[in-house]
Amino acid sequence: MEMLLIILANAVVGFIVGVCGVSGFLLPMFYAAVTHFSVGEYLALSYFAFIFSGLLATVGCKDGISREKKTIGWLCLGSAIGAVFGVKLNSFIAPQHVKIILYVVVLLAGISILVTGRKNKKAVGRSRKLDSRVFMLAFGVVTGTVCAIGGSGGPILVMPLITAMGMEVHTAMAVGLLDSLFVSGPAFVGYIRAVDAGSLAVYMAVILVSYGGAALVGRKLSSKIASEPLKKAVGVFSIIISIYMLWTV
Repeated sequence: MEMLLIILANAVVGFIVGVCGVSGFLLPMFYAAVTHFSVGEYLALSYFAFIFSGLLATVGCKDGISREKKTIGWLCLGSAIGAVFGVKLNSFIAPQHVKIILYVVVLLAGISILVTGRKNKKAVGRSRKLDSRVFMLAFGVVTGTVCAIGGSGGPILVMPLITAMGMEVHTAMAVGLLDSLFVSGPAFVGYIRAVDAGSLAVYMAVILVSYGGAALVGRKLSSKIASEPLKKAVGVFSIIISIYMLWTV
């Protein structure tokens, strides 16, 4: 039964990620609430999925990424450093507290989806911070650390912040997706090294097929599906489910 739920959850989340690029943060929440996995195990499985969707999405966002060549490398470097730091910090936090952090991250992610949707309608002047190597490096370290502790891939935190600083929304999405690879890669390595990787091999194969396959399908159908209503639905669902889980902790 648990395996069927894992397949279903990964297929649904993977499809939504393929269509509109968000909702991956719901995977670790699902694992924490429904499965028998330890914190390290479910975060390793989540980041394994995020690596695949990040690669897939980044391939389709080359134009947006190319517009920010000057500073995106510093952001990604900072995110990789922050991810390593976040994994280290996670080991000092009690499993129950990790779950609380995770639920708070999901709550904030849901709010950011709804708020960003409104802000995108208004023109915002580009901040000089986006062109500062020092700031983008520090920004990457902070966001990478927070994401790696709480089980987020990165876009849901990075995208609304750089959009608020004046980066064009589609470019911000592309940058967030690329940045997610530099969070997910180090985070996956860090968490998988701390658990029995062999016991997760079957689950990773299932995730690759269910999550990866659904993400590919979602990507192909993205031009035929209205992404904004889907994003709003994910945002509302995330807020409701995270508040419920925080209430029951």
